[in-house]
Amino acid sequence: MNKRRTSMSLSGNLISFQSLGELINAKLYSIISVNPVLSTTDSNLLDGKWELAHHASDAGCVLRRNEYMDSGDTLLLENDINTSNPFRTITRSVHLEELSDEEDAFVVDTTRILNRFIACENKFSVIGLTRNSLILQLSNRRFSFFGTWWSGRKQKANKKGFQDIVIVEILYLDSDLCICERKIERGPESPVETSQLFVYTKNPKWTDSKERRRRKVRFFNSIPSWIMKLESPFQIRKRLLRSFPGLVSAPPVKVKQRQSVLYQKRSPTSQISVLTLGESGMNQEIDDEAVWDGIDDPFLHLDADERQKKLKSMSIKEIDAARLSQKQLNEKLKKDSITTLKKRKLVEPPTKKT
Repeated sequence: MNKRRTSMSLSGNLISFQSLGELINAKLYSIISVNPVLSTTDSNLLDGKWELAHHASDAGCVLRRNEYMDSGDTLLLENDINTSNPFRTITRSVHLEELSDEEDAFVVDTTRILNRFIACENKFSVIGLTRNSLILQLSNRRFSFFGTWWSGRKQKANKKGFQDIVIVEILYLDSDLCICERKIERGPESPVETSQLFVYTKNPKWTDSKERRRRKVRFFNSIPSWIMKLESPFQIRKRLLRSFPGLVSAPPVKVKQRQSVLYQKRSPTSQISVLTLGESGMNQEIDDEAVWDGIDDPFLHLDADERQKKLKSMSIKEIDAARLSQKQLNEKLKKDSITTLKKRKLVEPPTKKT
């Protein structure tokens, strides 16, 4: 029951778009270690139609996750690709059992784009079978345009007379989730290409028509914010705002809503937090760099060495409290100076004209 809950939790994370980075890597790493099926290719669970839900270009970021976590290499941990394209569907049909006498075991990979407007189908023959892996070889390829299928060219052998072989190792398998690693061999003397990780599912939370519509709605809702973030390579918008500041009024930035934590990173042995000690400008598009040496910096009066010693002796909460205290003090001094200036204007008599 716990294993099934883990797989359902993984599917939920894929749907909620929280699958980038270390979250999915951690889920995959934990679920692979509790594979409920020891001899996966002998199980009838593998037969049937699966839909691709997630793809990692380097399987090592998941299978050797502890090594990457110890080394702190975040680039390898964050190279996953969330395969949630609402206009593309990738499926895999496995046929190992219930075959006719004339048929051999085969696997069919199909990619459909724009609701089957364009489709590509690759049929692989199963030329080898082990307890946990399938050895495949491409036997047929065809394409579809407007629903009409066209046969493609058959894969030819390379110069050494060797045809590419695809090795699919089943890492995890249950009734609605299949995690596999794919390797490609191009010859006995050629090195094996970097393995990739594929996550397939039969879970209706991912494959039913309602969820497909939700993914399309989320995609269209994200288009306006994506367009607003576009920036031309010549930075035309920034140049116009700098030249004509009165054309576009900058949106008000509430200081209270501005986060003081710029960056956070956690690992099993340490935690890093970067705080802002100064204030950036009111217009984020015009001011490219944050102001660190501003009046709100509580350590502005110290030199570089004293500043480092002071910061090392304080905790993050103490540094943040000092920043907030200095900021409140500056706001109070600013209000007092404005009040004093107004009183002076009221008290001073008007100057007489000579």
